[in-house]
Amino acid sequence: MGLFDFFKPNKQNKTKQVEEDKPSEEQILFTEKVLEILGPEIEKFGFNIHGTVTKKYSSIITWRRKNQYIKVESTTYPTDYPFFYSLVFGVGDSENFIENDWNGASLTCFKNKFEDIKSFKPNFPVKNKMKESITQTLIDLQKYGETFLNND
Repeated sequence: MGLFDFFKPNKQNKTKQVEEDKPSEEQILFTEKVLEILGPEIEKFGFNIHGTVTKKYSSIITWRRKNQYIKVESTTYPTDYPFFYSLVFGVGDSENFIENDWNGASLTCFKNKFEDIKSFKPNFPVKNKMKESITQTLIDLQKYGETFLNND
C-alpha cells in the first residue's frame, strides 16, 4: 500500500453503505401504518404530507401547514434501546435539526403534562402490535393535540 492508496475510494465500503441504507421491513411497515392511520386525521386539519424518509433503523414522516409541522420519528438503532417513536408538534423549519429541536414539543410531553404520567414513552411496536400502538397514538393526538391541530 502506497502513501496515496489511503485516499482511494474503497469499493467494498460503498457496498456496505448501500446495504445499511436499505429500509428494514419493520420501518417500512411502521411508515405505512403511520400514513394509513394518522395521515387522514392530520390531513383533515389542513396539513399536507411534506416528506417521508425510511431507513434501516429509522423513519421520519412530516406534514406541514404553513409554518406548522407534525413529525413522526422512530428509531430501532441498536444503541437507542429501548426502541421508540414520537410524534412532535412544531412551528418553524421542520428540516433544520436545531430549530425543530427548539421549537417542537412531543405528544408524549403533552400527555405527561395532562395525565401526570412521568414515565410514559411510546416503545417502538413489534409487528403484531403496530396497528394497535399507532391507533393509540391517534387517540392521544385527538385528545391532546386538538389545540395545535385547530391552530389555537
